Amino acid sequence: MVKLPETMVSLVFTGHTSRVNSVAFSPDGRLLASSSFDETVRLWDVESGSEWRVLQDHRGTVNSVAFSPDGQLLASACWDKTTRLWAIPDGTEVRVLKGHKNDIRSAVFSPDGKILATGGYDRIAWLWNVTTGQQIQCLEGHGDWIVSMAMCPKSQTLATASVDKTVRLWDLSTGQQLQQLEGHTLRLKCVAFSPNGKVLATGSEDETVRLWDVSSGKEIHCLKHVGWVHAVAFSPNGHFLASAGGDKVVRLWDAPSGKELRRLAVAATSVVFSPDGKLLASGSSEHIVRLWNLAMPPADWRQMERFWQQQNHLKQQLKQQQKVWRATGCCEVCGVHLETWQRIRGEARCDKHR
Repeated sequence: MVKLPETMVSLVFTGHTSRVNSVAFSPDGRLLASSSFDETVRLWDVESGSEWRVLQDHRGTVNSVAFSPDGQLLASACWDKTTRLWAIPDGTEVRVLKGHKNDIRSAVFSPDGKILATGGYDRIAWLWNVTTGQQIQCLEGHGDWIVSMAMCPKSQTLATASVDKTVRLWDLSTGQQLQQLEGHTLRLKCVAFSPNGKVLATGSEDETVRLWDVSSGKEIHCLKHVGWVHAVAFSPNGHFLASAGGDKVVRLWDAPSGKELRRLAVAATSVVFSPDGKLLASGSSEHIVRLWNLAMPPADWRQMERFWQQQNHLKQQLKQQQKVWRATGCCEVCGVHLETWQRIRGEARCDKHR
């Protein structure tokens, strides 16, 4: 954990050893879950910034995490073709859901917590009984793999976003497709419902975020990014939308008007608002999770962005210096010349600092 300078209360959670794919707050806002390419799920204490638990039973990249509405379960979806349910807060494994024929990209709970939906490379959204672990239904229709899913907070409606460039809305009670939303010109990356369930946000490789009226299926806004849009998330009050782009910028939008309000200079792969709307969590390809304090004045936001830019600059300088040390055959810590056999093996440190 790294504390930001002066009055900045935002935190950085370190522990993952590879890209962070997904982040999720517990309903009470006390815990933050993150999943990663390093095959782990990590639970963090939001107030103290300490690592609470490391869940390590998966055998592959963990793509998605989601808390149940009552906060007693955490679901994790993985490339190992399984979705695991974990008891919170002790982190014991409750159940393993098996049935998908390929990698799983997303998992979401229904508003009442009784159903879990999972989707991935086999192009099918599976519905599971959370209590028994039994498969309830398969939702088929997409022409390519499902990359992201979202559950409507106000109804039994599931949204599935696919590489086939469409978003489909499904009735959980009947399994019937309700709507098919089309407009993106390249494959989708993410989808999210507004808290009132009336608006749907989607992000795509076509460098846009699109807002849709759920009842009519019509596009409301088309918001421009630079680079792929990796993640979208609504604030709890529905007034704001966060989107993470391939241009290493997180944008905050006024959702009703589509006006851009603020930019955060961070290479984020996932974003989520805290339940009280005061914090924004972002996962990154830099192996870390950041917490942003949305209540800070604009001047502090600019200072924070400068801070991260400086940190990234220092990292690049260190990498360059390490290249020089390796090229000259010197220890990257103390600068002493390495033995011939160490240089042949490509080592970068002397015996004292190995």
